Formats: sequence, C-alpha cells, structure tokens
Amino acid sequence: MDRNEFDSNLREYSHILMNNSADLKNFGFYSVMYVEGIRQDISIIEKYCEKGSEILDLGCGSGHVALQLASRFFVKGIDVTTNNPEINEVNDLFKSRNGLQQKIWKDLEALNVNIKFNFYDGKKIPFDSNSFNAVVAYAVIEHIPSCILDQIIAEVSRVLKTNGYFFVHRTPRKLAIAEHAASLFRIGHHKSLLNEEEVVSMLKKHGFNVLKVERTDMIISFIPIRVLQHLWDFLSPILLVLDRLALRTPLSIFAHHMRIIARKQVHEPNQHA
Repeated sequence: MDRNEFDSNLREYSHILMNNSADLKNFGFYSVMYVEGIRQDISIIEKYCEKGSEILDLGCGSGHVALQLASRFFVKGIDVTTNNPEINEVNDLFKSRNGLQQKIWKDLEALNVNIKFNFYDGKKIPFDSNSFNAVVAYAVIEHIPSCILDQIIAEVSRVLKTNGYFFVHRTPRKLAIAEHAASLFRIGHHKSLLNEEEVVSMLKKHGFNVLKVERTDMIISFIPIRVLQHLWDFLSPILLVLDRLALRTPLSIFAHHMRIIARKQVHEPNQHA
C-alpha cells in the first residue's frame, strides 16, 4: 500500500479514536516500526487479492486493519465479545469501557461503506460457506485457545471460496527471543506461542496449499521505557534495514513473528489427515 494512502487512513482512524476518548497509543501505534510492519503486510495482501474482493478480517479488534483493507476491498470484521469466558487476552481498554469497541466500529462503518463489523462466539464464523475471497488473521491465532484452533481453521476453510487466500500475519513464534525476554522481565508478552510447523500442519489438514512461510521482526518494535521508544522511532529507518538483513541470516530462527500465506485447494481436505 502506498505510504500516503496508509497514513491518510491512519489519521482518520486516529480521529475516530480521539472522538471516543482513546488514542493510537492504546492500540500500540506509538511504534514507527510496528506501524510500518502493518503497512507492509497490507501491501502483501493487496498483491494477492483482486480489487473488490470480499475479505474477512478474523479477530478484527479495533478495526484498523479492516479500514486499511477497505480502501480496495469489501471487508467484514468479526471479533469475540469482551465477556467471552474462553478468550482471556482481550484489549484491556475494551474490558474497562463497555461499548467502546462498538462505538469505534460504528464510526469506521460511517467513514467507509465497504466495512461491516459484528461480534461472534469465537467458534462458529457467522457466514455462509464459500463467502470470501480471502481471510486475514492479523496478530490473532495466538489468542485463540489451542483446544479450538483446529476448529477455527476448519471454519476459515469453510467460508473461503475455492482458491481463496488465508493470510496468517504477525503471529509470535515459540523461539522468539523477544517473547522469552518479555516473559523473564514480566512485561507484556503472549501466553501462547506457536511454531511454523504446527500452523502449516493444521492448514494442510484442512485443505490448504501453503504458498509462503516467512519469519519477520528480528528487531523489536516496542521499548518499555517511553524515552527510549522515541529514540527507537528516530532510528527506525536504520533499524528496518538492519532487520531485513538479519532475517537473511541463521539468526532468523529467533525472529519474533511468522507470516504464512495459504490457499484453499480445489479438492476437499483429507478427513483422515
């Protein structure tokens, strides 16, 4: 996605947050590297999907990714409710301010008619079979309880059209140094981590052809000390180059995230896999 278009969408999103007494910092947008990672991921999705495609944003959160995608696609965003007993890792701001997520969604829908949001039960995707050209799970599957992750992937396969794409982006890895360091120092980290082999195996089980598996984010995007975060942001052009170089080395085994692109195959999945 063109940076000017992305930044314009981000400003609109920021205005909506401010109108609802929130801001970009509540959702991690104070890191330049984090935001640039989102833009790059959106650009990848645009390369695979034709303009006007129907896309499902699975676990859409506050709706920022949906807004960016809606510049070229028709987007349905779904997420679990904050009182869902099986999902513990829901944004704390949504937990503390009842109705905030719905208000942000309503404003985004008014801003761009290509977006529609809904809650769901976290298990059954509330759309007919063969509804979408693509499904996007952006920083999502690590928050799905392991006992139902296989079921969710089966649901993704069901709602995708044949040859539809499934984009699994920004998923933290088991070998990520950043996650283990954060856990050691008891700062923000994910309770559930995955490896590429686990995800690929589930995708293949449900009839997906895995097109690409990549590691991303060798260099961390967030610094827990705000003053140092400003310095990190200032250095971000250099850090982004170093990040790309580091990902080409054996050290990439310790990268923070994985990015997987899969495509629903024509034939039915092997039920005995």
